[in-house]
Amino acid sequence: MKKSQVLIVAVFIIVVALLEILLFNISVLPKFIFVEDETLKYALDTAGVIQTLVSIPLGLKVRKRPTLCLALFGGVINYGILVYYLTNSATTLACAVIGAVAMLMFCILPSKD
Repeated sequence: MKKSQVLIVAVFIIVVALLEILLFNISVLPKFIFVEDETLKYALDTAGVIQTLVSIPLGLKVRKRPTLCLALFGGVINYGILVYYLTNSATTLACAVIGAVAMLMFCILPSKD
């Protein structure tokens, strides 16, 4: 995959994440509807942390396949944003930031034409 293609896919992931944020902020999607449910919040946080802990090492192993690498980190980013806006949990938002940094470091910057 060429660097231009990697950048196009990365921009697509970022646009989807920004669209998700926009939909929650303009109240098209309900925001913070599971704030009171601590059990669900804990389960979603745990799933987000496990997804991040699995995706980062796996993304390092598949760096030669940038499409798979971008899919792994894009999933972490979008899941983290979604769970944050449903549960108001900073844990999954931190996981989304970790996924974004990993995508930048391992997929976008080192790729070559």
